[in-house]
Amino acid sequence: MPRKIGGMRVGQYVPEQVLKDHGIDNRADVETLVEASKKYDQTNKGYLSAAELSKGAEELRAQLQGAPTTTEAAGYRYSRRVLNDVKDEYLRGRPDVRYSDEQLVEAASKWGDGNDYLNRKELQAGAIELQMGQDGVVSAGDVAAIRTWTGVDRREPVTDTHAGGAAGAITGYTEIDGSPAERLAFLKQRFPGVDFEAMLDEANDVVYNRDGELRDPLSFAYVEPKGDDKFLVSVQGSFHYEDAEFGFYCDFEISGQDYSLVDAGAD
Repeated sequence: MPRKIGGMRVGQYVPEQVLKDHGIDNRADVETLVEASKKYDQTNKGYLSAAELSKGAEELRAQLQGAPTTTEAAGYRYSRRVLNDVKDEYLRGRPDVRYSDEQLVEAASKWGDGNDYLNRKELQAGAIELQMGQDGVVSAGDVAAIRTWTGVDRREPVTDTHAGGAAGAITGYTEIDGSPAERLAFLKQRFPGVDFEAMLDEANDVVYNRDGELRDPLSFAYVEPKGDDKFLVSVQGSFHYEDAEFGFYCDFEISGQDYSLVDAGAD
């Protein structure tokens, strides 16, 4: 079904496909393509065919090859094409929410090696942060997940809002939200200096010290204050043994940077 753009009729979605075929879909829009193609309108006056649009696209591509491919904003340089690719991939899912280039650049500038050029991974991390952040706030768990997905680190620290408040504000029984990686990130931020990898190794040794496979040691976790600056941290998960699946829990008491096992069990 034809549609009308810039006074010309074109096929439904044909201009978009022509832009993609010529590799300029992130550097030119359909209105610009139609304008460049008008001079090639020969076959059916007033209607631009795919072949005629392709001639306009070839002309545009030649023009764009001489145009700068690096843009600068807020003191950072980036590839315009890469930024648009990232926005299309990560920030177009909700038509009611629009993110500007400046918002993405600002978010991406908090990630990576700290130089003035934002690469694809850093832009991806910034885009994911924009999607995950509520009211501009991201948690340590969010940061851990983004790091896993993109392979880049966030240079600026965050104040965690997972599990009922800012870091240090646990006043009662609090389940830790998120994936196992996010739960671990939350615990590390809330209790700096505690060796949680060693704690989980101890959980493995206590609950399951024969042949088999420990699975998801942080599929569930909660924290509960016990007074005198001590906290109970309970980690729960499952393990596989002799063709059967079992659940387990390990409760640790944390005081400062020290921890000790207080209870454990399996079913």
